[in-house]
Order: sequence, then structure tokens, then C-alpha cells
Amino acid sequence: MDKTMSRSSNKGAAVPPTSRAPKIRRNPRACDACSRRSVRCKPAANGRSSCQNCLDFDEPCTFDRPVRRRGKPRGTLAAVSTPPRWHTSPPSVEEAISRWTPRLEISQALVMDLTEIFFEVVYPVFPLFHRASLLRRVSRGEHLVSRSLYASVAAMCALSSARARDGALLHCAWDLDELRAPTSEHFFEAAMDAIPEDVVSNQSLDYMRACVLLSITAIQYGTPSLMSYHLSRYHTYVAVGALHDEMNWPPGLSVIETEERRRLFWSAYTLDVFTSVVWNGVINSREASSNVAYPTEDDEEHLELPGHQTEQVHVGWLRGWNYVTDMYRILEYAVSDLQRSRTTVIKTPTIPVLQSSASPSQHVVLDRITTMYHDLPDIFKTAAEPTHDPRRDLYSFQAANIAATIQLVRMVYFSSDISSLEQKCQVAREVLTAFASMPTAYLRAISAPLFHHLAEIGRIFGAAFGSGMSAALYHSVRAVLLDLTAFLADLEKKLCFPTDASKKVESQVVRIDRFIHEQRQLLNEPSKRPLRVDGNDAYSNSLALPGMNLEHQSPEINFPPELFEDWDWAFTFT
Repeated sequence: MDKTMSRSSNKGAAVPPTSRAPKIRRNPRACDACSRRSVRCKPAANGRSSCQNCLDFDEPCTFDRPVRRRGKPRGTLAAVSTPPRWHTSPPSVEEAISRWTPRLEISQALVMDLTEIFFEVVYPVFPLFHRASLLRRVSRGEHLVSRSLYASVAAMCALSSARARDGALLHCAWDLDELRAPTSEHFFEAAMDAIPEDVVSNQSLDYMRACVLLSITAIQYGTPSLMSYHLSRYHTYVAVGALHDEMNWPPGLSVIETEERRRLFWSAYTLDVFTSVVWNGVINSREASSNVAYPTEDDEEHLELPGHQTEQVHVGWLRGWNYVTDMYRILEYAVSDLQRSRTTVIKTPTIPVLQSSASPSQHVVLDRITTMYHDLPDIFKTAAEPTHDPRRDLYSFQAANIAATIQLVRMVYFSSDISSLEQKCQVAREVLTAFASMPTAYLRAISAPLFHHLAEIGRIFGAAFGSGMSAALYHSVRAVLLDLTAFLADLEKKLCFPTDASKKVESQVVRIDRFIHEQRQLLNEPSKRPLRVDGNDAYSNSLALPGMNLEHQSPEINFPPELFEDWDWAFTFT
């Protein structure tokens, strides 16, 4: 044994000392500053306890953030049988110990600016938050410690940032350069990262709210598939937590928490119906399956009074918002007929007794809508120019949204085959007149959804071309399309929302005109006078082709299907 030790000692002594500098190794765990910046964390060259980056920037080198385990978290199967946990107020103890850190650190000033933009242009249509409660929690920085609140705040910032980038602001006092970083997409990813995959164990209202906000933001991005994904995630939360029935809501909710749930549910309902109209999707929020009251029409400050005792003498702005919800409930039943009319090849077998079931006629429904509109207070019938008084602007915003929704309902009802082409032309003209009469500021604030409203005009006439029409009828349709082109061109000058909608519609009119002109040349029927159009003169004159006189053409024009292969593309205004 002594010999062995001697050999080992001699062997160690025979190794000459190396002259190479010690190898700088990467820290096994990055410090807080390097982790936040996503940079490599290296020990300091002088052997100090601080890393080299913190030493260079003269920052404290700390390792205070919680350690995360790698791999699949334990207890995944046990979570399936765990009943839903309801988080309805400030951060719970369970959230505080969840060892979660925000993916994106947002400056307090930027959060407050984007929150104010949300209440300026999004809140009048989607009042998903109680204003005073959100401002109080954000100003305290609670979103930095509450994962669920962070998800909804980051999603709200993503939407506000996207609207600001597209110029969809009610007032022009904002410095857009200060709102460019982080980008809307960065907020979007941060919100997605904060929403847990386990829906059963995380039934926070903030997670549901975040999904709806991300869905609206995806519409602003012009990505319908992303919109459908996040709206479907919201419906998963609803199915698990039974948000559609107030009888299943957790006990002990405050007045504000109850109102926020009602606002979220009906906001998501209108969004669901709207997207089904625009993208021919499935309506998941059937009003017949819902048991949720409308939000109270009292002002928000009255909700915080003890016992919710109010002495409100004026009309609350939510009176107009609830009327819009009524319109979407009516629209839900019209969508079924609309989608059947859009389907060229029907694969689903029909059940005659259901197909023949009596439903209110078009005239009965539209007359009822008119009566309901007349019953509204006058303050909801005129959209005044925006002021710097948020309360007054809320009422004008409701008036603009009411007018837009009524026109959408009328367009959907007149899209059916039972409506004549003359009726469709008349409705389309009235829709354009209604939008043209609105203050530009509200059109700008509505932003991307406005173009989807206008795109419905093109869908009204899409099927009509397939069955052919007389020259006189085409004259009327052409005039409406030219009016739409002129209106879109004017919008594109006033709005910052990037679109080439007017050029796309104009190209379709030019193609149809060229086809008719070529047919006339083949038949050797020269015209006797130039084309007259009742629409915009500038567009009429620029698009009219030599030898065209629609009023003296043959009674029927049969259009080839290939002429309208790009019709749906032309009326996709995103």
C-alpha cells in the first residue's frame, strides 16, 4: 500500500504546471440580468463573484428568481380530477407561489398609455374590464405578480398597440413613436405564453378575457385562422367553467365581478356571430343555450357603491351597447339561412320537417328592428364629432356602432335568394350612405371590422352574377360597386389601416366591363351613346369602355364562371 501511495505521489509530482490561462466556463445557471436579456452568462475574468456582463454594466449580479424544474411537470394526471379553481379578485396565494415570471417586462408608462388607448377605442365595443378596477391594479403593478392578470393585460396591450400602429385612434394626441416598442406581436406572444395549457385547473376570468382579446387582435392582424384558434380556446373555458349559465357561477362574486362576467360573455357572443358572418364559421355561442343577464345600464362608478344603490337619472351608455347585443341575437338566426345560401354543394342530408318550420319573415324582423331603434333614446341615434369628454364620446361611439350593426343585419337578411336584385342594390346604397354620414374618427376607431362590414356588399351580389341578369340590373349593380370603390378610396386616404380594397373592387368592375364590351364587338352592336352611371362620376368615366351602353343592350347577360374566380379575393379587405 505504501508503494502504491508513493507511485501515486511521484506521478502527481511529475506533472509539470501548465502555463495556459484557465478556461472561462459558462455559469451553470444564468444570473437574473443575463436571463432577462437572453445573453450568455460568463464568470468574471478576475474571479469575482459577479458575472462579466454585470461587471461591465456595473449592475448587481443576483440569482433571486425561482429555479424551474426541467422536463414534464409532475402531477399532470392528478390535475385532471381537480375541480376548477376560480380566481376572481387580486392575486391569490396559489398564484403567488406558482413560480411564474413574466416573459416580457413592460414599462409602467407604456402599460398605462396602452390601457388608456384601450378605453378610448376598444372599450366602447368590447367593455371587458371595469375601468377603475383595472387602472387600480395596473398602477400597483399587480400584473407583474399575477399570471392571469398579466395574460389579460398583455393581450390588451397587444390589441391597443395594433390599433395605434394602424392609426385606429379616436384622438391624434398620441406620440406613436413611443408606442412602437415592444411591438404588438411581442405583447401577443407574451400573453399566449402566460395562458396555461391546463384549462381545467385554471378557470380564471382573466384567462378567458385574454383569449377574447387575442382573437380580436388577430382580426386586426388579418389572420382569421389565428382568430378562430383563440376564440375556440375561450369557448373551451366556457364549456369547462359553465360561463354560459349564471346559476353555475362561483358563489360570493362581487357586483363588479358579476358585471365583468356578463360583459365578457355577451362581448364574446357578438364576436362569435360577427366572425361566423364574415368567415362563414360555426356559431358556438347559441343564445338559446345561454342563461346570462345583460350588463346593468348603470354607470361604472355606481357599481362600487355599497349595496349597489344608484340614483342615476340619465341614460347609461350601456343601454345602447345592450341594443347592439339584441341585434346580434337577431342576426344569429339569419346566419343559418345565409350560410345555406352560400353553400353551392350541400352534403348534409336535409330533414323536411325542419326545413319547412315557420320562421319570422324578413319584413317582420326588419320592422321589429326599426321599432326597437325608434324606442332608443335620441342620444344613440346621432354620432357627434369626438370631443375630449370620454363620457360624451362613449354615447357617440354607441350611435356609430348601432348604425353599423343595423346595416350588417339588413345586408345579411337581403343576401337571401328571396330578395330581388333591386332590393339588394337599394340596401347596399343605404349602407354606404349610413357609413358616409358617420364622423371619420369613429370609422377610423372601428378599424379592420369596418372593412369586413363593407365586404358584405360584395357577397350580396356574388351569387347574382352566376344566374345572369339584365343589362339594366347590371347597370344598377355596377353603380353600387363604383360607389363602394369611391367610398373605400376615400377611407384609404383618411385611415392608416393598410389595404388596397378600392383597387381590388375596381379591378372586378373593369373585368366585367371588358367582357361586356368584347361580347358587343362580337355581336357587331355598336352603342349609340356613352354609358351613364348614377354613382361617382370620376370612377364612372374612368372605368367606362368605348362602345358600352348598358341601357340599350340585350335583356339578359350571361357571365362565365371564370370571370368571378377572384370575386371572394376582391372582397377580402385585409
